[in-house]
Amino acid sequence: CDKKNIHDSVILINELKDKGYSGLDILNGMYNIIKYNEIPEITPELSHYFLRVTSETYIIITQGIDTQLQLISCIIALCSHKY
Repeated sequence: CDKKNIHDSVILINELKDKGYSGLDILNGMYNIIKYNEIPEITPELSHYFLRVTSETYIIITQGIDTQLQLISCIIALCSHKY
């Protein structure tokens, strides 16, 4: 998503779901990668934005709306960043 590639990002999310990962598993992984700065190309501003979007999606999913649509919506928001 840091390269704004929605298509490849959605394909990756679908592959993870097909392997049996839940939406929360995927978001936890995304959150940890962002939080622990495992992608040095991400600026602090972009990192903050990514953490906010993944956290908001995590809250929605924990409220019982664990659908593919939630993850894709998250990916679109991440890939549409302005940083």
